[in-house]
Amino acid sequence: MKKLNILQVNTGRVWGGAEVHMRDLSKELQKRGHRIIIACKKNRIVEEKLANEGLLVEHISSGIAGLISLLKIIRKEKIDVVHAHSGKDFGLAIMAAKLSRKVKVVLTRHMAIPMKNNLFKSFLNKKVDKFIAVSQATLESLINYNKIEKEKIILIHNGIDLNKYSSTYKQNILKEEYKISAEIKLIGCVGRLDKAKGQQELIKAIPMIIKKLPYVRFILIGDDCADGEKARLEDLIKKLELEPFVIFAGFRNDIAQVMHDLDIFILPSQQEAFPLVILEAMAQKKPVIATQVGGVGEIIKNKENGMLIEAKNTIAISKAIIYLLENKDEAQRMGQDGYQLVSKNFNLEQMVKKIETVYSS
Repeated sequence: MKKLNILQVNTGRVWGGAEVHMRDLSKELQKRGHRIIIACKKNRIVEEKLANEGLLVEHISSGIAGLISLLKIIRKEKIDVVHAHSGKDFGLAIMAAKLSRKVKVVLTRHMAIPMKNNLFKSFLNKKVDKFIAVSQATLESLINYNKIEKEKIILIHNGIDLNKYSSTYKQNILKEEYKISAEIKLIGCVGRLDKAKGQQELIKAIPMIIKKLPYVRFILIGDDCADGEKARLEDLIKKLELEPFVIFAGFRNDIAQVMHDLDIFILPSQQEAFPLVILEAMAQKKPVIATQVGGVGEIIKNKENGMLIEAKNTIAISKAIIYLLENKDEAQRMGQDGYQLVSKNFNLEQMVKKIETVYSS
């Protein structure tokens, strides 16, 4: 196919699933001969994480200045396709592409909740060449709530690079780092510290778990979000006298190694679209517990390749963790079945081919 000049746009302030998706997509497209430029804000984590990835980064700001910056990049780099990954960037991406006339615009919706609606946004959405929905739940939200024409939307599930998880990892790095004894079981949750990610419910479930199985530790991996969720979680831990049982690991670059060290991965979110982090845990053959929200049910089949539980339900969290800890063979089987699912249906190469087809069409 024709090699394209593609501008990826993401001005996010956190490093999450959408940003990982954009990075992996961009690197693979570059390997296939396309020219990739990423527009992001200066001195934010997106720029920092991409600094050593061999990708060309251009800085943009917000508002009219941001629009002018995008137009300059489009003209200078002779861009064919603008692809935005964050709702706050959609408007600028659409306007910049359409003001540049022949440039096409693609938007990936990484959330299952509706986009904000108003007359101006509805007008802009009509100018989009193609929406990519990362889950069926996302697709239905775009149709039912945002009134996007079905023909303009394509469902492309997220995919991960399984080669990243084929390496031999060191044993018990986390236990050595945090001085945890070998017999302790590690339950991990990866995601920004945010009420919507359900860490509060996980913490509230811990007393029920340690009452029956005290040889466990819980590790929370992710950045504190802007409104100080970490402080609230720390207060809750102190109130419940759980300080010896919970570790805040902050943001980490070694997620594959971290996943390797976990006995169970849990994602107790109140909302998700199609979480990459579940695929990452499955790629390490870990048993996964997740809430049945958004597109999670498109990955996990309950008690087949993981466990699905109700959101905001501390009792369900405790029961699922206890079940997997007490049924080691069953937990191992779920981990193996999860790996097979990711290998077959959610690999990076499949995802990139589908998105490349969107660009070329």
